[in-house]
Amino acid sequence: MAYQPKSYRKFLAGSVSAALVATAVGPVVASAASFSDVNPNDSHAANIEKLVEKGYIKGYEDGTFKPYNNVTRGQVAKIFARILKDNGFQVPADKKAFDDVPVDAKDQELVEAAAIVKAAGVMTGNEGKLNPTQTMTRQQMAKVLVEAFDLTKPADFTSKITDLDKADEWARDYIKTLEANGVTVVTEYNPKGTVTRAAFASFVVRALEASSQTTAQDIQGVQYVDQNTLEVTFNGELKDVKKEDFAIEGVEIDSVSIKAAAAEEAKTTVVVIKTKTPLEEGKSYTISYKGQTTDKTKVDVPVVTPKVESVSANNLKTVKVTFNKALNPDALGTIQIKDANNNTVTLDSTQGTKLSADGKVLSITASGLFTQGAEYSLKIEGAKTVDGKEVTAYDGKFTALDTTVPVVESATITSPKTIEIAFSEPVTSSLFTSGIDAFAGVLTNLVQIDGVNAYVDDISFDYATNKMQLKLNTALTAGEHTIKVMGFKDHAGFPVEAKEFKSSLAADTAAPTVTSVQVLQYNKVRVTFDEVVSTPVAANFTISVGGTNYTVTQVDAVAGDQKSYDLTVSPDLGLGAVVDATLKYKNIKDFYNNEVTTEKTFSFKASDETTAPTVVSHTLNSDNTVELTFSEDVEGLQAADFELLDKDNKVVTGGVTNVQAKTINNVVSKKVYTVTLASSVNAGSNYTLKLKKDSVNDFSIRKNTNAEQTFALSTKDLVKPNVSAVLQTLENANTTVNTDTDALDTKLVIYFDEAMDKTTLENKANYLINNAPIGSNVTVTPAQDGKSVTLVINRTAPETQQNFTAGGNATIKVLNLKDVAGNLVDDFNVDLTVNNYSSTTNIISDVQLVAKNQIKIVPNAGHVISAVDLNDIQVVDNDSQTVYAQATRVVSYNSTDGSVTVELSRNLGSDVSAATAIGTDIAVGDSLRVKFTGDAVTNAQGQTQALTADNGTAFYDATITDKVKPSLVVTDTDNDGLIDVNDTNNTITLTFDENVYASTAELEAALVIKDKDGKRLGTSAYDVTVDTDTNAPHSKTVVITLLPGATEYVGNYTITLSDNVSLKDIAGNLANDIATVTTESLTVESQASADAAAVAAAKAALAIGYATGDSANSVTQNLTLPTTSNGATITWASDNPSVVATDGKVTRPATGQPNATVTLTATITKGSATDTKTFTVTVKAQ
Repeated sequence: MAYQPKSYRKFLAGSVSAALVATAVGPVVASAASFSDVNPNDSHAANIEKLVEKGYIKGYEDGTFKPYNNVTRGQVAKIFARILKDNGFQVPADKKAFDDVPVDAKDQELVEAAAIVKAAGVMTGNEGKLNPTQTMTRQQMAKVLVEAFDLTKPADFTSKITDLDKADEWARDYIKTLEANGVTVVTEYNPKGTVTRAAFASFVVRALEASSQTTAQDIQGVQYVDQNTLEVTFNGELKDVKKEDFAIEGVEIDSVSIKAAAAEEAKTTVVVIKTKTPLEEGKSYTISYKGQTTDKTKVDVPVVTPKVESVSANNLKTVKVTFNKALNPDALGTIQIKDANNNTVTLDSTQGTKLSADGKVLSITASGLFTQGAEYSLKIEGAKTVDGKEVTAYDGKFTALDTTVPVVESATITSPKTIEIAFSEPVTSSLFTSGIDAFAGVLTNLVQIDGVNAYVDDISFDYATNKMQLKLNTALTAGEHTIKVMGFKDHAGFPVEAKEFKSSLAADTAAPTVTSVQVLQYNKVRVTFDEVVSTPVAANFTISVGGTNYTVTQVDAVAGDQKSYDLTVSPDLGLGAVVDATLKYKNIKDFYNNEVTTEKTFSFKASDETTAPTVVSHTLNSDNTVELTFSEDVEGLQAADFELLDKDNKVVTGGVTNVQAKTINNVVSKKVYTVTLASSVNAGSNYTLKLKKDSVNDFSIRKNTNAEQTFALSTKDLVKPNVSAVLQTLENANTTVNTDTDALDTKLVIYFDEAMDKTTLENKANYLINNAPIGSNVTVTPAQDGKSVTLVINRTAPETQQNFTAGGNATIKVLNLKDVAGNLVDDFNVDLTVNNYSSTTNIISDVQLVAKNQIKIVPNAGHVISAVDLNDIQVVDNDSQTVYAQATRVVSYNSTDGSVTVELSRNLGSDVSAATAIGTDIAVGDSLRVKFTGDAVTNAQGQTQALTADNGTAFYDATITDKVKPSLVVTDTDNDGLIDVNDTNNTITLTFDENVYASTAELEAALVIKDKDGKRLGTSAYDVTVDTDTNAPHSKTVVITLLPGATEYVGNYTITLSDNVSLKDIAGNLANDIATVTTESLTVESQASADAAAVAAAKAALAIGYATGDSANSVTQNLTLPTTSNGATITWASDNPSVVATDGKVTRPATGQPNATVTLTATITKGSATDTKTFTVTVKAQ
């Protein structure tokens, strides 16, 4: 055997150890018979015998062993050479090993032994010498044993030997290694002491035994198999492994087992570790074996990209898709199958998609059948794994091909009235004319039980597992039964081979028992029995929480689980269910007719889920709808739960128009919702979608609600461009459109409502004149801004001029013109309406104030404003003509209506009046107008606005139309960011920048006023005071008066006005919406306090009305007794109603009678508050 000083040692230790074990169990020569001086009771005797038996150690010729003589280095060399030779090692050809052991020495065994141990690295000598006659010290022995048997120690091993300092430095680690392996157990090692022959025998045996034990040092490597499986490869052969010998930090080990052992040489053993805890991708793990680790016990878990591994369609009903990672059953994404004609294959309504138990195989079942041999396309998008990772989108093809005969694999009785039959693929029968799940009746020549055709009440078939469940009409008896299955065929028409199966039904006399209750959501629990039961009804159950009974309103069977039922309860389960809840059940039978006759109970608890639902992803779809995916199932989502903010963070009125749960694979999702935005977003811009706080709740006992979230959106431009105008110029004697000298040519300018792709504008193939492509006589020139294109049609005699206006001899169409976003023109392939450019020079139609410092100049029909001279445009006082503002900048030209918008040097008021006083000529509120002079406005024809001369100055005067919406002006005198309030009158005043009016009732309903807890106030909780004069409103304010409630309120209010359609200015402009504003704190007294105050005020003010000349001491005429005051009602009582009635009528005593004194008592009442006030009057006799 070639010498490899390190690699041989484990093999050596294993071989020798095995040999020693064999010696130990075989007959051992007695000590007395072997050596006369070895006492059988000596602690070293057994170990001496083991080595003597193998011939590794020898005695002396006189029959003694001399156990307590010191062992020499030469003797040690001979012992290890015998061991090595016994295991196939040969003497080196060159026997020269040490200077002091010449090759011709008399002791040839020593010569060979020296050569062997040096070549093997067991003994290396000192300065080239073996020193064979020297006694071996204990520290030298430590090195020889460690090197010979490749012993190791843990890196963190702590020695208990107290005299290590007495050893040479090179020997200390060797000594500690012996200690770590149990070869020495003393605390005082005596490193430089000698070793007896007997003790050396024991040291060798113990070292052999230690080296034969497998440690972490024996691990070759660790291989990752999958998220729950590792394979550990050991050197050598392991006979047994224990789970407790292995550990992985942060991972719970499920089991360990030996996979395989290798061959004779370089033996290895593979140990398979199964983990309960999934191993995390991208993470490193270290496996500990018997508390030890090495650099070879580490393994890196690769990052696996989730994807489809295979697609199989070996029958005509289902497709099996295998993934490399387990999928989340609630996140299967979008699955679409199409045939060769691009028709979508409809999936089964109840079993369209179903995952295998390990989550890696997805069964897709068609509602109909796939066509034999036909090719289909399959797309899977948006699926996610159980750890939330996106699965790579799959877009592939498969062929539906069934070439195998179906096989009945088993038939098993699962209860007296249920049988499960397993097939190799989906099957059917001509009996199932309305589908397999709709069949009830006799399964003639399909299923026989003990030779009789089975009569079933119901059949269900699971296309994912290919298992058929039969619900029998009549219960089977206990004992063995023969079930024959025949006559079925697969969906390709291949018949099954008839088979018989024996299945036994055990006797059962026990009533069914509930084994578990799981709370699915706040109003639903799943009950599982220990056996199949006859379908229960709601009356069989009651749920109790904290002494309160909850009614079961509905019972639903759980698909694919004959022992479980979902119970819907009312009212919703409360939080007490997380502490303790009880299910009571009675009158439930199994199919053995065993019945629960006395009420039974089962205690359970709901998990206390406190995690709030959150949107985990949002996607802007190609149609600008937004898809939101929540972290869990939620309910209650609607359009009002959102706000859409534009790029300036302003609320877009009606920004969200609809919210709908997404249907995924025929199932309406509770996690994925599609949000439809207002069509205005289709112009393409940046928006923020805000999901308001507490908009949705999950289905947990707590009904956890969401926090506010926002999502950035960059919507796509989906708006088709429109032709806004087509203006024609006909060449004549006074007007030319090109440089030739005839008068036969025509110029068309086509205007668009947005910038167009100039490449499409330049393409002559995109225009038709008289339904024919345009020729070389037509030039096409796009405008620089892409908002118009000019066509010049050059005609020559004898051709006639082409006129494109109504009644003319020509038509114009546009074809594949697109805007810069790629949207096709809306006026595709239709005759365009063409008008002549106006021959008049009265260009300006209207001037509109569109912002406080911007006016829009709108032209008359037939004109497009192409240029302005800002110096010639001024806003002046209506009376004094003093300049109020100057045009300073062109904001934009609008090709849709031909207008231009310019910016002014000073703001106007929202009502187009002066907002700033200028000297003595212009006061705030003065009327203004626009004055045009010179070449103020030029149209596309090159014409300028016609002017009127006045006192030698030519100008054009225009009134200004108010197009500015009224806006709220926040009143915040103390700069605390809160709207001021009047705490005395309980009023909030909203002030606008111009006079406004509204219908009081409409505005009250439109305002959204919320208290400090976010609760919206009903309109009965406040009054609104607003000007209602539609012709001349005179107030800029809306006053909100908070009315007393049931209890006193102290706190802020928020006010919002969204989608305003009620509040307007005198010009009819709707006021801008009010984004939510917050008021300062208000104290609004309770109704009872307000009533008491009103009663007190009424009492204080209450007085009797006396006629002229009368007083309380002299009443001669009727009294005036008030019946209302300060909102309170007043009733009167009289202690002498014949003199003073309760309505104040006075009847004076007769002449000669004494005067009458009358006490009147007023009872003042408002609400629950009441008080009295008395008056005494004297009525004079007649």
